[in-house]
Amino acid sequence: MGSYRSGFNEDSLRVKTYGGLPPSKINQLLLEFSAKHINPNRPDVPPYDWATYHDNSSSSTNIGELQEEIVFDNGIIYFGQWAYGEKNGKGVQVWPDGSKFEGNWKNGQANGKGRLIHADGDVYFGDWVEDKAQGLGIYYHMDGTIYEGEWYDDKQHGRGRWFDNKVIG
Repeated sequence: MGSYRSGFNEDSLRVKTYGGLPPSKINQLLLEFSAKHINPNRPDVPPYDWATYHDNSSSSTNIGELQEEIVFDNGIIYFGQWAYGEKNGKGVQVWPDGSKFEGNWKNGQANGKGRLIHADGDVYFGDWVEDKAQGLGIYYHMDGTIYEGEWYDDKQHGRGRWFDNKVIG
C-alpha cells in the first residue's frame, strides 16, 4: 500500500468516514465518483451497477466503512470502503494512465465481482480472486471481438467462446 498524499490525517491516522450510510447512498456516491473518471477511449461504457453486482458471498466478510477519496504517492486514486487499514467492500480505483477498477475488494485486493476498464479501452467484467481475473468473465476488446468464458490466474483458461462483433461496411 502506498503512502497518502491527500485525505490523510496524521493526528488520528484516519481519513474521514461516511458512517451509517445505507447501501443505496453508498452506491450513489460510488457512481458519482466513477462518473468523474471516464476513460476517453471508452466513453460508451455504461455505469457500473453496484446494486446488482455487490458481492454477497461468505468470502466478503470484511465490509468496511466508506471513506473519502485517497490519492497515493504513485497517483492511484481510491474511493470506497475500508476495514483494517485496507480496501474491503465496494470501491473504485483509478490509475494515472486512465485504467479504472469498479467492484468488490477484500484485504486490499480485487475479490468478487468487478470491472476493469483498461487504459487502451479494453474491458474485463467478471470474477476476481486476489487481484486477478479468475472464474467467469467477459473481455471486450476495442476491435469488437469478445471472449466469454472461464479465467484462471488472469488468463483465459478452460471453457470459453469468441465472438466477432466487428461492423463491416
